Amino acid sequence: MYYLIVARPSDHSFLVESNSQLPTIPYSGTVTHYLRDVLDQVQMKLKHDLKLNFLRVECWSFEESWQTLIVFEVLGERSTKAPKNCKWVTQSAADKVALVPPSETVREYLKKYKVHGLEVNGERLYSFSGAGWFESASTWIKRNLSDFGEEVESIEKLQHGLGSCVLKVRVRSGTLFYMKCSKRMRWWNEVGVTCALAEVMPETFNKPLAVDMERGWMLMRDYGKTLPYELFETDLDMAKRVTCYWAEVQKKSVSHVQELVERGVAKVDGKALKAAVDQVMENPLWFKAQRERMNEEQLERYTDEVEYKDEYRRYLERLFDKIDGYKVPLAVVNGDVESVNTILRDEKCTFIDMFYTQVSFPFLDVVLLPIQCGYEFNDFDFDFYLEYWKEYESIERLRELLLLIDEVSSVESVISSVDIFEQAEESHREYYYGELKFPVCRTFGVHEE
Repeated sequence: MYYLIVARPSDHSFLVESNSQLPTIPYSGTVTHYLRDVLDQVQMKLKHDLKLNFLRVECWSFEESWQTLIVFEVLGERSTKAPKNCKWVTQSAADKVALVPPSETVREYLKKYKVHGLEVNGERLYSFSGAGWFESASTWIKRNLSDFGEEVESIEKLQHGLGSCVLKVRVRSGTLFYMKCSKRMRWWNEVGVTCALAEVMPETFNKPLAVDMERGWMLMRDYGKTLPYELFETDLDMAKRVTCYWAEVQKKSVSHVQELVERGVAKVDGKALKAAVDQVMENPLWFKAQRERMNEEQLERYTDEVEYKDEYRRYLERLFDKIDGYKVPLAVVNGDVESVNTILRDEKCTFIDMFYTQVSFPFLDVVLLPIQCGYEFNDFDFDFYLEYWKEYESIERLRELLLLIDEVSSVESVISSVDIFEQAEESHREYYYGELKFPVCRTFGVHEE
């Protein structure tokens, strides 16, 4: 179940039911994955065609995980009249709103909303989670598409996730375009990487129609329908087919690595990873999460922070010294090669999500495949992919390297988990703190001499 705040920014008011209760919908899905479904539910609840923009989910907590708050803004001034059985109330009345069923988490949020309105937690919001962003982005889209002679008919938010947002744009001719806003994180700059790949490997990667580097915006053509969300889990042959196509792309990228790095694509090798781990270990969160997870698992081996850091650094030295003994070169690594990010047309794959793309150890892509396909790592046959790299090493040595790169993947997941937590919106920090404890614990303490 979700409580709803439907806010009208023009006069700092929001909707309540006629009995002064905050509206609710009995939705049980993940909001940010199914925005269209959620909007349909809200429209049915309100029995009104208010033009709404999803802003964010608030008030998530372990204790009240079934009681969460969705915040919407009303776009434009299409209606000043409240939907039937509802009324507009001022922001200052937020603490007087009834909650049925009661929720202490939402009640505390409403107290803040009374003072700050849509700016609650404003210092920890993604840009696209704030009021006014959608209309600003819409203006940018319309201006750029007009340069191509296109008149925009509709714009809707299609996806809203961790650090990125996608808008679907339909023009008068019926053609679709997409605008993506992507937040920068450590090594990853999706807009810059997308442009660099299109410049260096234009036969493989598509160039955006327009970009705003500073705001992390890019406007793209519709490249076609992506493969179904869970296809890799139900169709192993298709998963291997897509992975093989990506392996061909990686092989081509080997000769372009230096060009890509010069254009700003991050080079994430052992040196970069060790430096990142040193930086992350200066964050008290690192050891705090490790200790808590070890206690939860009743593992008491590593309780001293200095010992923990020193041994982890020694482990990294051993790991990357071993990897240096193999001749497989660095290549473009996507980090998110899965069905929902893949378009298959005329026997050719187009990859549309470059958020985690970097120049790194090529096997970092394929070590994630067993999870996507519902396998345990040790039960998955990787030889179909390793065949693409046997000019550098024997299949047997490639299998050895694959196991080492699986450890590298765990190292990188620790770094990214800490970064994700630090940049997460306020309402999701508790969740992402819980998430980061798993890779911290899994990575450390399982590797012996």
